[in-house]
Amino acid sequence: MSEQAQSDSAPATSQGNEEQTLFEAHPAMVRARPFLFLLILAFVLAGIATTFLLHIFSLAISVIAGFVLFWWWLQCKRTTLTVTNSRTRLRRGLLSKHTTEVWHHHVRNVQTNQNVFERIMGVGTISIASAGKSGFEVEMSGVPKVNKIKDIIDQNRMGGTQQGHVSLD
Repeated sequence: MSEQAQSDSAPATSQGNEEQTLFEAHPAMVRARPFLFLLILAFVLAGIATTFLLHIFSLAISVIAGFVLFWWWLQCKRTTLTVTNSRTRLRRGLLSKHTTEVWHHHVRNVQTNQNVFERIMGVGTISIASAGKSGFEVEMSGVPKVNKIKDIIDQNRMGGTQQGHVSLD
């Protein structure tokens, strides 16, 4: 690993300790939208199953549904929320990258939203605002264990334990 990569992944905090990654997540694909996933999967399977009967049409449906499923998966994998003991970073992109980060000592508001179905599936939306800007700077939906992430951020922004470890079970 190069020196540049090492310095980007573990910069020193104001106390002189190394920054530690406490949580990293991608949007949950199936748990966030299970009905959409099942619908697309049904189209893929129906297209494959009926290929022998309607050849071109069913093959086209299967290929299109498979492409939609792949595109959705790629969208989830290209989005990463990383919470360290000093900042929260949201990265989006595959070839080109867009990064937004908020240092925990600047955080003024952490908001989580979950409807009933999202609570059952264990996902939600987290939004983080800092003192420097109006509105939310970091916002991501489909996040697993959203309340645990909020607890980690709260512990580290309020000067809780230096380690900042919160059980994610």
